[in-house]
Amino acid sequence: MEPRSLHPKPWTSDAAATAQQAQASASAHYVGSQACEKCHAQIYEHWQKTPMANIVRDPHQHPDAIIPDLATNNVFKFSKDQVAFVYGSIWKQRYFTKVGDDYFPLPVQWEVVNKKWSKYQVPPTGGDWWAAFYPPDNMHRPTGPLCDGCHSVGYDIHTKQVAEWNVGCERCHGPGSEHAANPTRANIVNPSHMDYVAASDTCISVPFARATARESD
Repeated sequence: MEPRSLHPKPWTSDAAATAQQAQASASAHYVGSQACEKCHAQIYEHWQKTPMANIVRDPHQHPDAIIPDLATNNVFKFSKDQVAFVYGSIWKQRYFTKVGDDYFPLPVQWEVVNKKWSKYQVPPTGGDWWAAFYPPDNMHRPTGPLCDGCHSVGYDIHTKQVAEWNVGCERCHGPGSEHAANPTRANIVNPSHMDYVAASDTCISVPFARATARESD
């Protein structure tokens, strides 16, 4: 009997389809999750209500985004006009201010469960991996190289721009312009058609981002 391989074959269903999907993705561009709503209304409606879709919010577009009364904050005073984005709404809420093209976390957070303000600063050791490589001052810790890659779609570290904030459809399925214009299974990335390594690389960032959000949110 032939011995079983120590390296099982990838569970790709169709190598040609996988290659075709990759080619379509390479020529496509990001269009945003809203472009998916027309054909995938039920999935889109469900996604809109998940933490993945609502971790990062602009309080100027969403007036209800800031949970606490800022007047009760005696830890580090700031105004709504200083907040470019809020981060989190379930466990903790943090506040990002914008300087130039960069975002920085203010040194304060609202503990949603405990209903109180507290300091926010990642310690040099025992916290996130990147803390030892940056000064302790939050205003020297831009969210771009540290946070935005996980909590957005299509973050470009060079331009510091995102295609869409939060974990949208194209985070797993790739740029969707070709598929939105001509919906077929051949022109959108489907991780279930990839080998197990590529599928894991594509999707693992989403539960990772969710786990990170649960730990720090």
